[in-house]
Amino acid sequence: FEELDSLFNNGFSYLFKNFTSQDLTVEEKDVLKKFADDINQELKKLKLDFEIVMEHQTFKDPTFKDSNNKSVSFKTFDFILMIKLSKPDIILPLNQCGMGHTIILSVIASIYFAKLKQDEELSIEFPRRKYQQEAFIIIREPETHLHPRLIEQLIEYLFNMTFNNKNINIIIETHSEVILRQTQYLTKMLHKKDNNKSKKSDKVKVLYVNKRTKYVKTPHSIVNDLGIKENGFLTKKVPDEFFDTNTNLISKLWRKP
Repeated sequence: FEELDSLFNNGFSYLFKNFTSQDLTVEEKDVLKKFADDINQELKKLKLDFEIVMEHQTFKDPTFKDSNNKSVSFKTFDFILMIKLSKPDIILPLNQCGMGHTIILSVIASIYFAKLKQDEELSIEFPRRKYQQEAFIIIREPETHLHPRLIEQLIEYLFNMTFNNKNINIIIETHSEVILRQTQYLTKMLHKKDNNKSKKSDKVKVLYVNKRTKYVKTPHSIVNDLGIKENGFLTKKVPDEFFDTNTNLISKLWRKP
């Protein structure tokens, strides 16, 4: 339970906070099934070739019988999380799959629980209107262990999700040129499709954290807004040693010895 709760950013604790009995209830099974179904729907949006299979880990005590004289199942407060692949058609424990599966599930589940908490906890009822507090989800270096094509798909998913859920905000810490380029392209396409640009222009920000360690009394960092425009281009130059690193490596490859 603790490992899954950590993977899903304490979401499991929230999901099962009201189930404290030792026996496994039908309602508890339904909650877990709905969670798995919802996550699998999001995986389909990402066009991935796997889904999750989850169940409670239980044990049967032969000394306890139900009305039909069958052993009663008791829960252990642990869960089994499996990955069902479509090609090949097999089911594997999560710890036998690549780290990419874990990263994708962690990101999707974190968003799922943020939306769930908004619906259940953060809504404040007023006589005529319903207000919701905003949720901020921080994703650190999602490119780690992910194929570049999957990074591209993930950023498109996150981009679309934030615009379809106005109270969900995504902050991505990254060193990936793929993530930045995809964000630029999606921003361009967003404004190309939608003529109502006034409110959408401020939704996407590209910030660069510049560390100042030389010739200063106290080392510190400065956050610079690179100013992404409606056409996807940046108003300010990206600092050296980011884009130019790949370009320099390619140049070295073609250069004669």
